[in-house]
Order: sequence, then structure tokens, then C-alpha cells
Amino acid sequence: SNAEPMGRELAFLQGEYDKARATGRARVVVVQGPAGVGKSHLLGLFEKQLSVTGVSVLSTQAAPESRGASFSLFQPLLSAVLEQLSNEGASGTAQAEVALRLGQRLGVEQRAQTFDAVADVFVKAARGSPAFVFTDLENADSGSLELLRYVLRVVATPGAEAGGLWVLSFRQWE
Repeated sequence: SNAEPMGRELAFLQGEYDKARATGRARVVVVQGPAGVGKSHLLGLFEKQLSVTGVSVLSTQAAPESRGASFSLFQPLLSAVLEQLSNEGASGTAQAEVALRLGQRLGVEQRAQTFDAVADVFVKAARGSPAFVFTDLENADSGSLELLRYVLRVVATPGAEAGGLWVLSFRQWE
């Protein structure tokens, strides 16, 4: 039956989240498998399980049709994170600028500043130990993947004071 492995996987994800919360350090989990194996179902169950306990879950999905757009994976997620930070009273003027810039073509210097600013937003957001869920990464545009790698490097840096569980899901290459 599919229920037993799903239960083990759910328990594993919950355990990783618990470790991230207990240590205050970011943890990254990769969920990969062939199409139709149940990755989305598993992550949907996990998101529900966390939400019920009051954990903030911020998720985004890479859609195949958005492959041509720059940073499309981050656009909706960044909006949600900025909204959450402003609800918590964090300043958002520089951060709002960042969200607007992501839609533009960036020069090298602007790109570095924007990546730093986005990473800073996520470091702040990660202090409350949320779960960040990135699904269908096989569909993500190259800018989004580059930015995701950068943000993960920053939050995983010792002393970053960024926690939370970062779940990355993608289809296994066939």
C-alpha cells in the first residue's frame, strides 16, 4: 500500500522540520522521483500537517509555461514573505524594491545587489522557523535556480541566524 511509505516520508519531513526548529539552523531536504510517484501529494500532506500546528508554510511551484520568465519561481513567494514580514513590523521599503526588480533584466552589479537583498529578506523570514517548499523545480527558469542556490548558500552559512526547513522537489531525470 502507498499509505505506509507516505507515513514514513511524512515522519521524516516532520523530523527534519523539528531539527531545524530546535537548532535554529536551516535544513534542506530534497524530494525527487519519477512523475506520478506522489511527490506533490506528500508535500501537500506535509504542508497541511505543519499548518495545523501553526507553522508558517511558504510554498511556490515552478510552472512549465513560466520557464521563459526571469525569477518566476520567486515572484509569488517573495510577495508572501514580504507580506508576512510587514505584518511582523519589519521594514519593507528596500524589500519592496527588490520584488519589483526581480521582473526586470538586471546588469551584473544590480543582479548582485538584488540577490543579496532577496537573501536578506529570506534570512529575516527564516528566523521564525517556517517551512519553505519549492515544487516542480525541473520547470524553473535558470534565473530562479541561480537565485535559489544563492539564497540556500546564505541561509545555510553558519551564524546566518536563519532557520526553517527548505524543501526542494523535482522530477527525477529519466
